[in-house]
Amino acid sequence: MKFQLTEIGNAERFVSLYGDQIKYCHQEHSWYVWDGVKWAQDENGAVNRFYLRMVRGLYDEANKAVLSGERDVAIRWWKTSSTSRSIGASLTIAKSLLDVAVSSNLFDKDAYSLNTHTGIIDLRTNVIKQHKNQLLTHCCNTSFVQGEKCPKWLKFLDDITAG
Repeated sequence: MKFQLTEIGNAERFVSLYGDQIKYCHQEHSWYVWDGVKWAQDENGAVNRFYLRMVRGLYDEANKAVLSGERDVAIRWWKTSSTSRSIGASLTIAKSLLDVAVSSNLFDKDAYSLNTHTGIIDLRTNVIKQHKNQLLTHCCNTSFVQGEKCPKWLKFLDDITAG
């Protein structure tokens, strides 16, 4: 896909590359990053690093241009895109694009989804599903093994429910 050489184009390019790994919550004024198991607030600049990786890719694309005129235009755009003003503007635009923007009430919406390192357990059916970027922000510090015996847990349930 060809993107316009504008800050909007850079925002769209960024979201096309990393939109499955980032979200922005306007209510919280915060970026979230997918860590493979859950969505975590970006507390260490991961979104900026993704964006800088995309900008470096602009330079690589510019050097692959066959025609020198196209290469010159692409190199100029890479230089412009590398400024903090352009980076900030493009990231601000990216925050509002549909693939990235998320409402805080969509996080952890399903009370019957228990997120574990091995997958998401549907507590209604006891079926485990793979992590598929569901909007979960918490994860149990345990793994789920289908059919695993749990005598302590069953005894506890018997004790508190009087059998």
